[in-house]
Amino acid sequence: MPRRVYLRRLTATLFALAAVLALAACGNKPELQTEGDTEGTYLNVGPLTYQVQISRQLNPRDTEDQTYLQDIVPSQARLDTGQTWFGVFLLTLNESDQNQFAASNFAIEDTQDHIYRPIPQSPRNPFTYHPRIIPAGARMPKVDSVASEGVIGGSLLLFKLPTTTLDNRPLEFVVTDQRHHMGRVKLDV
Repeated sequence: MPRRVYLRRLTATLFALAAVLALAACGNKPELQTEGDTEGTYLNVGPLTYQVQISRQLNPRDTEDQTYLQDIVPSQARLDTGQTWFGVFLLTLNESDQNQFAASNFAIEDTQDHIYRPIPQSPRNPFTYHPRIIPAGARMPKVDSVASEGVIGGSLLLFKLPTTTLDNRPLEFVVTDQRHHMGRVKLDV
């Protein structure tokens, strides 16, 4: 192959590679907002970013879900007739250059203005969301933790919901931090 043709092909290949890399980098920065239409949206709540990885009903008879439902505070461990376990799995990012305290105020709201709060779980459950200081540039769950490396990749907030609430959709998940910054996203039920 003549040198001139080779150089043209090499130049074209390098330009194509640069274009692909530029386009790939565009999708890496999350769009920050305080309201989201669906799960997966990055919510800017004060200095931290929250993302619902997934939300779903949990089945105590399912092997995977049994792990999420371990170490529930005994007074909360039983479901009443007409209730279901519902999990919201959350990723929290601190992209700032300072340590930040993660939100501790969460709710699920339905279209009938009913508000549900997460139930307490033991710190022994490695999947449970526990508000704490997140170091600058870090995330919760921590990288290489059981919750981070699990199939969902988020920390669990566990709710008891009346099964009738699942009919009052869309359900909205609300995050409020200590400075009263708020974010909300519709859950995919």
